[in-house]
Amino acid sequence: MPESPLDGAAARALFSNGEVPNKSTLSLGYGTVEKDYQRKFLQGNGAVAGGGGGGDTDKGQLERLLKNSNVNPAKKFIRDANWGPNHIIRAHLWMQLAKRLTSDSDWQHSVQFYRDNLPDAYRKQEGSGQRTIPLPVFCDAAMTNTYHLNDEGRYRCQKVLTMIEANQPAITFAPVLYPVTALLLHFIEDEAQVFACVDALLRPRTVPRRFTGESLHASRSASHTVAELVRRRMKKVYNFILHSIGSTPIDDFFDNWLRWIFVDLPFEVVIRIVDCYLYEGMKVLFRSALAILKIFHRNSGQPASLPNLSASISRYCREWPSHSSSTELLKVGFAFSRLSQEQILLMIRDYEQVIKSAPAADLLNQNSATDLRPRGLEHHRRSLSVPLPFVPAELLQRSRILNQDQLYCLWQWLPLRHRICQPTLLYTSEEHGVSLVTFFQQCGNNEPTLLIVKTKTGDVFGAFCSHSWENRHLGGKNLSYFGTGESFLFALFPEQKIYQWVGLGKEVTPSPSSCLFMAADSNCLIIGGGGGFGIRFDSTLAMGRTETCTTFASPPLSDAPSGDFQCTVVEVFGFAN
Repeated sequence: MPESPLDGAAARALFSNGEVPNKSTLSLGYGTVEKDYQRKFLQGNGAVAGGGGGGDTDKGQLERLLKNSNVNPAKKFIRDANWGPNHIIRAHLWMQLAKRLTSDSDWQHSVQFYRDNLPDAYRKQEGSGQRTIPLPVFCDAAMTNTYHLNDEGRYRCQKVLTMIEANQPAITFAPVLYPVTALLLHFIEDEAQVFACVDALLRPRTVPRRFTGESLHASRSASHTVAELVRRRMKKVYNFILHSIGSTPIDDFFDNWLRWIFVDLPFEVVIRIVDCYLYEGMKVLFRSALAILKIFHRNSGQPASLPNLSASISRYCREWPSHSSSTELLKVGFAFSRLSQEQILLMIRDYEQVIKSAPAADLLNQNSATDLRPRGLEHHRRSLSVPLPFVPAELLQRSRILNQDQLYCLWQWLPLRHRICQPTLLYTSEEHGVSLVTFFQQCGNNEPTLLIVKTKTGDVFGAFCSHSWENRHLGGKNLSYFGTGESFLFALFPEQKIYQWVGLGKEVTPSPSSCLFMAADSNCLIIGGGGGFGIRFDSTLAMGRTETCTTFASPPLSDAPSGDFQCTVVEVFGFAN
């Protein structure tokens, strides 16, 4: 494809003022964009707005780097380039990055497939006033941002996506495809070449990259993965989210992560993400989501909570250039260490396995037509029960406390990402004794952990502890609390009941006495506080005390009138991926 598809009178005809844009922008698909976009990004001499060097120089250097078997130099070059929105290199860059995913013959086959199979009805509608194409089934109606494409551009976008649907009928949900196709049309004039780019992203044959999920299950699993990455990598931010989202389930909050990027971020920011995404794959999107949350929390003054958090993040992203930059977003996103595509894909596959095994009825709940969340998944997280194959029967063989009914009930209460993990018995008083020192040695830095107690009166209760007990050292010699609102208390006998953190579902910042999750030192172990201790052991796990607890709004978990109990068995389980 030539770099300057239009010139002279043809170019003037595309602009209402008759001016021809700078030659450096002629590689852009400006015949399909709105006038405000033309004025903002295309006209004038801003070919390298935002930096990035000269077009020919960068193009030559890029071609040399892409031929190098070592991917790191090209990766660094693209990350650091910071090309402006109308930089001449992008048309060449994006097409080359897509072409390297497939063979020359496959690329030409895709281009020819589009040209040969585009329905005549679509060809006849070109240039007419009324042109409508149904939205492909794999699109999310809330993610159809066209980034200033005009009617002609939007029509071309839907033609390309319709042909993708015809060529890849197995794809049931891939919300990234619409905005990515729209962005490609800004820089690649030939829509058959755009089709070949998208086809290569869906079926990379020569480079081990993955660029998008292709099903509802994969989309939901990706949201779970983002939530888990935030919990592991940014615990302060995760706790802030828990404090802020009110009655919204945290998994539903993270369903919006792709919209932060492809709906809320402005064009000039998102194209820098796509520069890297087309070379490095979908891990760039996950890193960008983490960076958005980290920068937002930092620039908001690191509050304990914020009302209307989802709306606040969307607004922050829409106004991104006024308080941050694409350079900062990429710098923060790529600063997360040891976050590979392989690790992300493994997490997605694990969650997807659980979701696929869920009862079909749980996947078919529908919200009203005005709800734009992914179709078929609206209430899935709220009602998802644990499929029997994923309740770890081997745990029954290891535990001297739980029966099958109690285990099944307890597994329903766990966060989904831990239901798919293999439980590991870390500590049992029958084998390891009742010393707190031994308890801490056996638990090590495992997190989270599940503590289960059976008393001599037959009561069974315990706690899901979000953080490692190694955090007891963070307060120095002073006893200090740690953990997050994912911790909870539970009772399994004589009744089955969960006691979650009182801060869940609250829009106001919880009081300090409501945030006392876990504490320990060499002389005691405490779970829950404020008014009384939910569970407390003093120096030994042979006996303990349970009281009314403010943090979890829980009554004493034992029927003993005094709250004191003697233990028959105490067990702690960890979760191995």
